[in-house]
Amino acid sequence: MSITIPNSTINEEFNISELTEVDVNGNGIFDTLMRSVKLHIKEEWDKERIRDTDYSNVYLGALKEVLGLSVQYAQVKSKLALELQLLEAQINHTAAETVLVTKQGGLVDSQSNREDTETAKLQYEIQNKLPLEVLHLQGETRSIDAKIRGIEAETLLTGQQLELAKVEQLIKGQQIELAKVEQQLKTQMLELQEREMDLKEAQLPMIQAEVSLKQAQLPLLQKDVQIKEQEISLSAEDIKLKKAQLPIMQKELAIKDAQVQMSAAEVAIKEAQLPIMASEVKIKEAEVSLKEVQIPLLNKDIELKSKQLLLADEDIKTKQAQLPLITEELKLKQAQLPLTQQEIALRQADVQLKNAQLPIMAEEVRLKQNQVTLGEKELDVKDAEIALNTAEVSLKQAQLPLLQKDLGLKQAQLDLSAKELGLKEQQIAVSKSEVAIRAEELKQAQYELANKLPAEVKNVQAQAALYEQKKITEKAQVDNTVVGAGSVIDRNNKLTEEQAKQFQKQTQMNLSKIMVESWITRKTSDDATRADATNKLGDEYIAKVLTETAKQAGITL
Repeated sequence: MSITIPNSTINEEFNISELTEVDVNGNGIFDTLMRSVKLHIKEEWDKERIRDTDYSNVYLGALKEVLGLSVQYAQVKSKLALELQLLEAQINHTAAETVLVTKQGGLVDSQSNREDTETAKLQYEIQNKLPLEVLHLQGETRSIDAKIRGIEAETLLTGQQLELAKVEQLIKGQQIELAKVEQQLKTQMLELQEREMDLKEAQLPMIQAEVSLKQAQLPLLQKDVQIKEQEISLSAEDIKLKKAQLPIMQKELAIKDAQVQMSAAEVAIKEAQLPIMASEVKIKEAEVSLKEVQIPLLNKDIELKSKQLLLADEDIKTKQAQLPLITEELKLKQAQLPLTQQEIALRQADVQLKNAQLPIMAEEVRLKQNQVTLGEKELDVKDAEIALNTAEVSLKQAQLPLLQKDLGLKQAQLDLSAKELGLKEQQIAVSKSEVAIRAEELKQAQYELANKLPAEVKNVQAQAALYEQKKITEKAQVDNTVVGAGSVIDRNNKLTEEQAKQFQKQTQMNLSKIMVESWITRKTSDDATRADATNKLGDEYIAKVLTETAKQAGITL
C-alpha cells in the first residue's frame, strides 16, 4: 500500500530493497551512500593521507555509520507515511469544517479567521515542524541504540559482577581457612615460647656453672699468661744473644778458612800435633761431662712438655664433647632460615598485591566521581566498569593462587612450629645434660685448682729458673765477666785462645820447614848453589827463623 501526497508517494511498509539491493551498484540507500564513502576514501588513499591499517579502520568505521544511518532512514521513512497521513486527515478535517462553516454562513469572521489561522498553522507545521520531528525521531533512534548498548553493557557487567562475587566468596573462604591456620600457628607459637622459657630456665644453671668454671680457670690462665710473657722475654734475650754471637761466628768462619788453606801443610806435620790432639781429647771428655750434667735438666724440660701436652689433650677432649651441642644449635638455626625466607617472600608478595590494588582503587574512585547521566557518557562509564571488573576478576583470580600458597605456607609454618616444639624439648634435655657436664667440669676445675695448679706453678717456677740459667749460659758465650773460673765455657774460651796461638806457631813452623826443605833441595840438586843475600837461605837467615820458632815454642837455643 502506498500513500500519495503532493510531489511524493511513500510506502508505509518496510521494504528492504530501499535499504539495499545487495549489489555494489544498487540503488538502495546503503548502496548509494557506500559508493559515495568509497569515493571519498579512495581520494584520501590516492593523496596518501591514510595508509595500511588506517584504511581498514576508516572503511569499517564508515561502513558501520552508513549502515546505521541507512537503517534509521528506513525506519523513519516507514513512520513518515503514517505521520503524513495523519496530517493529511487533519487538513481534510479542517477543510470539511471550513466548508461546513461556509455552508452555515452563520459563522462570524472571527471563526473564519481562526480557521484560516489554523490552516496556516497546519501548513506551517507541515513545512517546518515535520522535518524537526524527523530529526527528533532520528535522535530517538540513536538514543534507543545507545540504551540497547547500555543494556548489553549492564548485562555483561552484571555477569562479571556475579563472577567477581563468586571469586570474592572463594577468596573469603580461603581467608577464613587462612585465619584458622594462623590461629593454630599462634597457639603453637605460644607453646613454643613457653618451651623456650623452660629452655632458658634449664640453661640458667648451666650458664652459672660455666661462669663459675671460668672464674676457677682465671688463676690458671693468669699463670699461663705469665709463662708466655717469660717465654717471649727469653726469646728476645735469645735473639739478642744470637746477634751478639754473630761476630764470634764470623771470626770462627775466618779461622775455618785459614784452617782450610793450611790443611795441605797440616798433613805433613800431624805427628808434631799429637800432644795437641791429646789435649783436645781431654777437652772433648770435659764436654761430655758437661753434657751429662745437662741431661737431668733436659729430662725435666721433656717432662714439663709432656705435662703441657696432657693439658692440651684434655682441652681438646672438652672441645670435642661440646661439638655435638654446637652442631645441634647450628642445625636449629639452619632449620629456621627457610621459615624466615618464606615469611619475607610472603610479606613482599603482600606488598606487591597492595601496590597492584592501589591503581585499581584509584580508578574506581575516579570513575565513580566522573559518572554522568547522559547516555553517551553512561555508556563510556559502563565500558570502563566492564574493563575494571575484568581487571578485578583477573586480579582476584591472580590472588587466588597467592592465597593458596599463603595457606600452604601457613600450614608449613604450622608443621615447622611442631618440629621446633619437638626440637625445643630435645634442647631442654640437651641443656639438662650440659648442666650436668658443666657441674662435672666445675668439680674438675675445682680439683685442678686445689691440686694440679700448685704443681703447675712449681713447674713454671722451675722452668723460669731453667730459662734464667740458660740466659746466663748463653750470655757467657759473649761476655767473659759472667764466666766462672774453671767452668766449661772458661775452658772452651782458653782452648780457643790456645788454638789461635797454635795456628800462629804452626805458621812459623811451616815457614821454617819450607826454608829448610828449599835449602836442602837446592843443595842436593846443585852443589854449586850458594846461599846469599838474594835468596836468604844462608845459615844466618835460617838460624833467625829457627830461633824465633823455638822461642815461640818456649825453647831457648
